[in-house]
Order: sequence, then C-alpha cells, then structure tokens
Amino acid sequence: MTQQQVADYLGLHERYYKSLETGERLGSIWIWDKLEDLFNVHQRVLREIHRGTADNQ
Repeated sequence: MTQQQVADYLGLHERYYKSLETGERLGSIWIWDKLEDLFNVHQRVLREIHRGTADNQ
C-alpha cells in the first residue's frame, strides 16, 4: 500500500501518516490499533525503529 492509501484508510493527512512512519510523531492508540488490524502485525513491531545499514556501523 502507498502512504496515501494508508492515510486514507486511517482518515489522516498523508503528511501526518509519514510523520508516524519516521517517528516524528507518536500517534494515538486508535491509530496503532487500526494499523495492527490493517497489516496483521503487532503494533510493537510496527513501532520499532529500523535504521539503515549506514546507521548501524
């Protein structure tokens, strides 16, 4: 799914959803509940920060 499609599903602006993905914003519990249902992935996993290989050095 595109970021815009997920934002539409959540009823959010795409910019706000992008800020959730980057960790810039925390987001409400209901957002994480809906993302968990949408992707069938526990929200603890969804909230993990994955750094690029350059950051892991």
